[in-house]
Amino acid sequence: MEKKKVSGIMLTLLLISILTSTFNVKPVKSIWTGTVYIRADGSIDPLNAPVTTYDNVTYTLTDNITSAVDGIVVERDNIIIDGNGYTLNGSKAEYYTGIKIPGRYNVTIKNLNIQNFYYGIYLEYSSNNTISENNITANNTYGVSLSGSSNNSISGNNITNNDDGIGLWDSSNNNISGNNITNNAYGVYLYGSSNNTISGNNITANNAYGILLGGSSNNTVSGNNITNNFVGVHLGGSSNNTVSGNNITNNAYGVYLYGSSNNTISGNNITNNDVGVYLYGSSNNTVSGNNITNNDDGIGLWDSSNNNTISGNNITANNAYGILLSGSSNNTVSGNNITNNDDGIGLGGSSNNNTISENNITNNDDGVYPVYSSNNNFYHNNFIDNTIQVYSYASTNTWDDGYPSGGNYWSDYTDMDEKSGPNQDLPGSDGIGDTPYVIDENNQDRYPLMAPYLVPVHDVAVTNVIPSKTVVGQGYSLNINVTVANQGDYTETFNVTTYANTTTIQTKTVTLTSLNSTTITFNWNTTGFAKGNYTIWAYAWPVQGETDTEDNTLVDGVVLVNIAGDVSSVIPGVPDLIVNARDVTYLILLFQTTPNSPNWNPNADINNDLIVNARDVTIAVLNFMKTFEDP
Repeated sequence: MEKKKVSGIMLTLLLISILTSTFNVKPVKSIWTGTVYIRADGSIDPLNAPVTTYDNVTYTLTDNITSAVDGIVVERDNIIIDGNGYTLNGSKAEYYTGIKIPGRYNVTIKNLNIQNFYYGIYLEYSSNNTISENNITANNTYGVSLSGSSNNSISGNNITNNDDGIGLWDSSNNNISGNNITNNAYGVYLYGSSNNTISGNNITANNAYGILLGGSSNNTVSGNNITNNFVGVHLGGSSNNTVSGNNITNNAYGVYLYGSSNNTISGNNITNNDVGVYLYGSSNNTVSGNNITNNDDGIGLWDSSNNNTISGNNITANNAYGILLSGSSNNTVSGNNITNNDDGIGLGGSSNNNTISENNITNNDDGVYPVYSSNNNFYHNNFIDNTIQVYSYASTNTWDDGYPSGGNYWSDYTDMDEKSGPNQDLPGSDGIGDTPYVIDENNQDRYPLMAPYLVPVHDVAVTNVIPSKTVVGQGYSLNINVTVANQGDYTETFNVTTYANTTTIQTKTVTLTSLNSTTITFNWNTTGFAKGNYTIWAYAWPVQGETDTEDNTLVDGVVLVNIAGDVSSVIPGVPDLIVNARDVTYLILLFQTTPNSPNWNPNADINNDLIVNARDVTIAVLNFMKTFEDP
């Protein structure tokens, strides 16, 4: 009987174990409500709040928090708030904030879900703070808002379904990078804010603007994927900004400048928008080195958009105009490849005194289409196989640069070159046709070129990217050698940026003479990067007038950010994601090796000082038996 009783108890315990394992039964917790204060002295108020700290530096959530007012208010500098995957949930009550950071310095907010507040995160007069790896959704106004705040980093967050994603007001020198910013009204909004960087973000399906700069100057918008917004990038009353290296596709307007001056739009891929680049009442801007294809209109200058430079762009297969100037004067259009559009270049509404030179204008329905626009100067262009080379209406323009500079090349010009001189009445050929190319009674090219004009090119490229390590300990560094080349005809000064996934590592400036190359060394400090694999790539920022930008980007190499000290494994080259005796032994075997040693392994040089020594062994010992999953 006793034996049966014991067997019954064991069977019951086994069934309980199976059921618990199968259904993962956990005790039900009550929902904690209210506001959590992290006081200036490091204390947590109230004491029963689901937040813990052991050092008054790192504050970790232990449960979800629901609040009808503010969620967490930070009154202490130099701390980390780790959401630990938990959620701050608000009531959308007016002006209340998920995390409020007033007048604070060096606060990190990470791994937190913040939803249903008026503001998700609000920084006011705060600097050197980090907001990373959070999910910030369904807040009534801004997911993240900065007011009078500088030198902050907003990176790697998922910011979706808010009224506006990220807003900066009178804030400078902030970095917004590597975020997913989708399904908001405005993705990123800067007002009166300068010297900020918006890079490597995915900014898609925002109802109004992907990025809006209002009254803001000296900002950089680079390397972003900006798609399916109403306006991709909008500059209103903003000056001296750079929009470069972005993928801007499937928006109503790709880049829209309104009343803005001295901005640079360069090296972007601008495709499948209703209008690729649209300038309205905007002057002294540069649009260069972009790929502008398959839009309805490629580039449009409207309503006194004067003194702009449009150069070195690839403008192809746009449904209507490649370039349209309407009521805009004194612009320079040069060195562009303008092909397979309905109209190559259109001028209307008294667009006068523009210079159009050194362009390839080929295979368009109308090469150039001036209407009520005069005193423009066309020279050194190649008009090749357009259905109508020039359609001119009520316009009188100049079609050459005088003698001996010459006019344009016309693929349908059939006369001979047997004479020379200003009047083409001297013996000997000079590369200029002996008779003018006649467009109509008011327009003729007096000195048509007999061969296509060879346009000198601007062209830089990245030719090699080599990380010094394939595995780097989290918090330690490695070097990245990037080789860049000047493949063009001019001496160029340009920036080169390295990236880990979409996060900027470092930018350096290089000057190269024509047909020369150099190798630049970048240092990547992985402090603040989560463990995992990172794709390493480099980008040479396009120079003014550059059209070949495909080779400006080179992706080459994957680096694992790992637990520091995991330098060996059973399978060579495949980390086993634990620091154990094998790693310590391996470091001892490589003791005192340097890059000149035949058995040198840069992965074993944990602290990147170019020698494997006691410092590296000590790092491994301090992390002994830690794994990739450990914090």
